[in-house]
Amino acid sequence: MQLGDDELPDGVKSTNELMAREGVWKSANDALAILNGLLAAINSEKPRFGVLKNDDDAVVAELSENIEYARKGSEVGAKFNFSVVM
Repeated sequence: MQLGDDELPDGVKSTNELMAREGVWKSANDALAILNGLLAAINSEKPRFGVLKNDDDAVVAELSENIEYARKGSEVGAKFNFSVVM
């Protein structure tokens, strides 16, 4: 977990490159379990997303798109790396 705004290591040009090199990669089945669990928690607990307005519909829609992407990736043995940008 990285909470700071640190410089990239020498020789690394982007955060994408850093994640490809040093990130934690999960199987598609693990990714689907994580994403489906998150969607279930959101649907049951109904948290608020946003300060000025509740963007829960947009969050659920984007999460559902990611679940479908992971489902397709599981068919070809893809691996996934999760990054949360705040």
